[in-house]
Amino acid sequence: MIRYSVLATLASSEVLEEYTSWLKNGHIKKVVDEGGALSGDFSILQTEDMTQVVSSFIFSNKMAYEEYAAGVAVRLRPEGVSLFVETKKVTKFDRMITEIKHSYRNTVEYSLAEVTPYLYFNGNCRQAMEFYKSCFEGSSLDIMSYEGTPAAEKMSPEASKSVMHSWLNLSSKARLMASDAPADTAVTIGDNIALCVNTCSVEEITELYGKLSVDGEILLPLEDQFWGGKFAQFVDKFGVLWMLHLHLSENYKCDVIELIPYLQFNGECRQILNDIKSALGGTMQMMTYASSPAKDTFPPETWNNVLHCCMNFNNNICNMMGSDVATPLPAVTRGTNVSISLLFKDNDKVNTAFETLGLGGKVLEPLENQFWGGLFGHLEDKHGIRWMVVGPHPGESASPEAKKARNE
Repeated sequence: MIRYSVLATLASSEVLEEYTSWLKNGHIKKVVDEGGALSGDFSILQTEDMTQVVSSFIFSNKMAYEEYAAGVAVRLRPEGVSLFVETKKVTKFDRMITEIKHSYRNTVEYSLAEVTPYLYFNGNCRQAMEFYKSCFEGSSLDIMSYEGTPAAEKMSPEASKSVMHSWLNLSSKARLMASDAPADTAVTIGDNIALCVNTCSVEEITELYGKLSVDGEILLPLEDQFWGGKFAQFVDKFGVLWMLHLHLSENYKCDVIELIPYLQFNGECRQILNDIKSALGGTMQMMTYASSPAKDTFPPETWNNVLHCCMNFNNNICNMMGSDVATPLPAVTRGTNVSISLLFKDNDKVNTAFETLGLGGKVLEPLENQFWGGLFGHLEDKHGIRWMVVGPHPGESASPEAKKARNE
């Protein structure tokens, strides 16, 4: 395979939104649909002095790339020149061609239908999920115990009443899943994965903050932030880390609640999220502390660390975020109370994802067909992040977006 990459050095960070929108909303699709590329994506790198965007396209072989370069590329290039070169919004383009052996993005990303946080509890799952339901107005909760399942045959009557699986539908775009851990497995509380809720109004974020944080520990109170939003971070009374966010700009506000897994690191964010991108594909937008308007409020030793990174999969149907923590937040402690569930619409892609994510890690539950009719596996990767890899199965309760993604 051939990877064709274009490194664009932007005149300023103010050009970033326009340039990436141009890539996402047309250019990448044209190179794939008209130019014969197998896939296309982009990544963002921001430092104190420079903002760059790398767009990459995978071609099946050198001949396919040469056909694109001699044909469609010639036709598409004037648009980019007109928008960004002649206006001096991009100061430099560098182009690179490399031969690669694999392209996980083409084989995995577009089969990914849903990315969901999955909580584990030490016997109090039902209590926690009912509490969360009371906090999210209009949500619906389904709880399934071990009773009546094949697993119950090996459990005591009392243990079989524990929660095998539950799902709380928060909106048409968000749901939270959870279960009780097996009796012989103690859950350890950590803060390496947070539950980030994008809210729709000041009233909604204020109400959620008041309800969810009751008897918990406030890490960052609900306040206006330098990026133009409201934000709060706290640990609830069940030990679960929450981030609540509201975009104050009308251009970014969401119409329904969104729930996104948010990974936290002690300086390793860039490396680990790039490893995840290598396994799953997707696009990545990354900002360092040094490129932030609030740079001087953070310790100098953190300036090259990641302030915020957003990963998007399958044309923004699925999302994941991450960052390196900095003062006043404490150092991250790894726990086993949160996994990230990946739901795929093709079983062969489930196998690929399980193998690539699991390289150097350990299998917690082998990838096997389950009694409910679906393929499921649970692993801990080499960085200590826990993943559930799930194939399509009958009776799946998913958001409309997830159902649409699986059917495309």
